[in-house]
Amino acid sequence: MLAVAREVARQQPELRPVLRRGGFLTVDTRRRRRCSLKKGGRPRASRKQQQQQQQQQQQQQQQQQQQQQQQQQQQQQQQQQQQQQQQQQEEGRMRLLVVLCLRRQQKY
Repeated sequence: MLAVAREVARQQPELRPVLRRGGFLTVDTRRRRRCSLKKGGRPRASRKQQQQQQQQQQQQQQQQQQQQQQQQQQQQQQQQQQQQQQQQQEEGRMRLLVVLCLRRQQKY
């Protein structure tokens, strides 16, 4: 690739600054034309890179799903705890009522 860049720089001196700035070359090997140069942008990702990107996206989605499931579980646990507390409070009230009733009966 470096050799190609050098060759282009030799043939087309006006492209030298662009080459230095990190433009990349597309070489047309079928018709021995001068190399066309694309400024800026990135070369297209290779198949392998695309696959890696897809895998990363899938992993991220899985992680998000797991987090959502964990949150749901936590919410369920909190609800259960609240229900237990309410039951305990009600039981406590009932006991108090029973005690009060019994005391009243003992008085008379």
